Amino acid sequence: MKAFRFRLAPVLEHRRREEEARSQELARARQDATAARSSRESLEAVLVSEREAFSSSRAMGPAGALRNHLAVLEQIRSRVEDASSLESEAVETVAQRVSALKEASRDREVLSRLEGRRRTEWLEAWKRREQQSSDETALSRHYRARILEEER
Repeated sequence: MKAFRFRLAPVLEHRRREEEARSQELARARQDATAARSSRESLEAVLVSEREAFSSSRAMGPAGALRNHLAVLEQIRSRVEDASSLESEAVETVAQRVSALKEASRDREVLSRLEGRRRTEWLEAWKRREQQSSDETALSRHYRARILEEER
């Protein structure tokens, strides 16, 4: 009997590659989200330290220096907001990549289960053929032995 051959094996292999690609995309998206969160957190830390510096220098110092400090604080706050937006986008991208990975996994799993069922069916058919062949051999030997006994 021929060896088992799953006719959809190329499709299954393609789906495995797709799943792996989606997994790698998810890993990159998670790294990007982590970097965006880290960037936002470091900008927030800078903003807090600049606010503390501004609070301590507010009582004294020329008005021009205070205006400059306020402008710096506003720029940092703006960058924190931009970083927060980037982080939100990165988190959304991660959610999309998770969804794409789940879909790719589901698609691959469907074909994997089909392959398993077909392999099981093939194996059962092979066992039946082997049993039938053994039975025919045993029956043939039995009839030959019977014919030989009758001839004696």
